[in-house]
Amino acid sequence: MSELKNRKTDTKKSDSSPSSKNLVELNPDFVFKIDFPVDVTTLKPKQDSSVNLAKLLKSFELNKFTVEIRPDTSIHNLLVFVKLNDFQFLELLKLSKNLDFIFGVISQDDLDKIDYNELIKTISPADKSRIIYEYLVNDDDGLKLQINNGDWKFIKDIIPSSNFELIKKESNYAVNNIFKIFSSDLETHQSDFLFKNYGSSYAFYNIFQLDYLNSLIVLSFLGLIANSIFGRYSIIFTIINCFWSSGFYIYWNFKEKSLSNLWNLKNVDKIKKFNLLKKNSEKKVNSILPSVDNSITLLKQFAFVPIAIGFIVTLIFYQLSCFVLEIFINEIYEGPLKSILSLIPTVLVCAIVPIVTIVYTMIVNKYLDFEKNSTNNEKSNSFLIKIFTLNFFANYMALIITAFIYLPLVFQLNNLIMKLIN
Repeated sequence: MSELKNRKTDTKKSDSSPSSKNLVELNPDFVFKIDFPVDVTTLKPKQDSSVNLAKLLKSFELNKFTVEIRPDTSIHNLLVFVKLNDFQFLELLKLSKNLDFIFGVISQDDLDKIDYNELIKTISPADKSRIIYEYLVNDDDGLKLQINNGDWKFIKDIIPSSNFELIKKESNYAVNNIFKIFSSDLETHQSDFLFKNYGSSYAFYNIFQLDYLNSLIVLSFLGLIANSIFGRYSIIFTIINCFWSSGFYIYWNFKEKSLSNLWNLKNVDKIKKFNLLKKNSEKKVNSILPSVDNSITLLKQFAFVPIAIGFIVTLIFYQLSCFVLEIFINEIYEGPLKSILSLIPTVLVCAIVPIVTIVYTMIVNKYLDFEKNSTNNEKSNSFLIKIFTLNFFANYMALIITAFIYLPLVFQLNNLIMKLIN
């Protein structure tokens, strides 16, 4: 504990903010978790640590952020709390609304009626965090402060913090109303809270999850009734299931459009990037990624295909081996401890799949640095494509093997065993 106190004193000397404030007083917009290695004996920062921190603070100073530094629970990390100047945020807000008008999110009349001095007081935490975050990480006209990337590899996390107290209060409210989970009033309250504090994607997901759960509960009761009347594998229930699923799909399609109109989200999907500020190049203190020919990046992405295929083949081989072992133990083996040994294939699958996934993810992260994508969005898309490929086989290959190999062919195994016995 004394070490943390000493570090706090040392780091405050490196703070380039004009004045020291209490964090509650500051009400920071975001907190940056950064690597800040120190000498464990003297507790003094290493040279690279001081240089990185100074560079980060200079970037914040040039872009009108107020900064407060605090020690993290780890001695080799720092927490940098930042708050954007109100005037600077007002400029970003105006540009954001102009961008909304350009892409048809709001009309010309709505744009003309906006009182920005009033809007800046009533803007939701989610919208404020979104605008500031885009400014912090934007590749074109922002600070380009992207996590674990390029010149900013020492940045480990960027977390919104302006609505911390509201989230804490809402958490207590949710616990106190846990038994009202199916209440429409609670659903509306939670959706509004998520929309204002986390954004539309979280609110959409919450409403979808609740509606989908409710539809499954009704379908489950219909399934129980169909099972008691028609028995297992009922064609009647299959037809009901198909119609019910199609009905929910159509219902959600209309519900999604209704929510989009209610929350004024029409055409927001067309806004891919925010060109928030046109700054002079001399004010840019960093450069995340060097300019790279897109064709070279594309070739590097194709070059990853053999690596992905290798991991997929390895995963399928392990899963098939576990199925063969399971068939041997359950269908052929008649020795002692059969009931216990039958659990081995399941344990092996549960152990092997996460290990292969972890190793694959580590290689993907290293390979993304080699690809050198020109923007953070391209890097994220490349990561998602690579991870999705393996995750699909990790999650569904066992089901595919069961449905198309094990079940169609297992009856032939019994005939083969009987022939061998005879």
